[in-house]
Amino acid sequence: MKKYLLLLLALSTVVFASSTRTVTDDQLTSPDGSKVWSMPAATDTILGRATTDTLTNKSMSGASNTFTLIPVGAIGDGSVLSGSNTGDVTLGTANGLSLTGQALSLGTSSTSTTGALTSTDWNTFNGKQSGPLTGDVTTSGAAATLATVNSNVGSFTNANITVNAKGLITAAANGTGSGTTVVGSTGTPTSITAAGGISFSAANDTLNFIQGSGGAVTVTASPQIAAGTAVGQKLELIGRSATNTVTLADGTGLSLNGTWVGGLQSVIGLRWDGTVWTERYRR
Repeated sequence: MKKYLLLLLALSTVVFASSTRTVTDDQLTSPDGSKVWSMPAATDTILGRATTDTLTNKSMSGASNTFTLIPVGAIGDGSVLSGSNTGDVTLGTANGLSLTGQALSLGTSSTSTTGALTSTDWNTFNGKQSGPLTGDVTTSGAAATLATVNSNVGSFTNANITVNAKGLITAAANGTGSGTTVVGSTGTPTSITAAGGISFSAANDTLNFIQGSGGAVTVTASPQIAAGTAVGQKLELIGRSATNTVTLADGTGLSLNGTWVGGLQSVIGLRWDGTVWTERYRR
């Protein structure tokens, strides 16, 4: 009897759907011995589907499992979530994103990728727009080159134009020279002779106060006024004597709207068209 009880303790039978399986120590073996199921250690627990249990030292693949509604508190302090993802990551707005004491990496930008500037890019572009622009400035199709830009406002000078640091234009864009050249004055006008005619300095804009030399003078010189040197140059004549007048006629280098007699405060404005001085206005 005693031996029989010991034999019952050593061997046990488990019935599965009318089939008998033998349990020996920590294994479950099929009757023909072709299949063996290993049982867990005595300190472990066999998990069932309907129970809530803790997995220890287990690896779970996110590729073959779905994890949903993982609260922030379920991730322990000091834990790290790692991996790589080339797609977009959307962060909810309820809790925000805190990066205190952490670094956020941003890839370097390129011609096709939006990203961060490299240190070389930073040194190239940082602070480069704070000072004045320097260097040559050219206009499309023009042969002339404007000189160095000297201030933040944009002053420059060339043969035709002068713009100071406050943006004041002191000459027109046509012709040569800059500013207005004044010949004579209201108190000391230029004396004009018939044979000598009226001279012209190669300036863009000339103002000449004139009177006849020794009396009324009709200019007979050819041309009556010296030729201009650049198309668009301007010449304004102002008579300063009621008796010592200066008379100019249409022709011989002039294209006038009739004869002009330059008496006291008489004015005529002319522009050089490349061939003759053409009348613009008179008084």
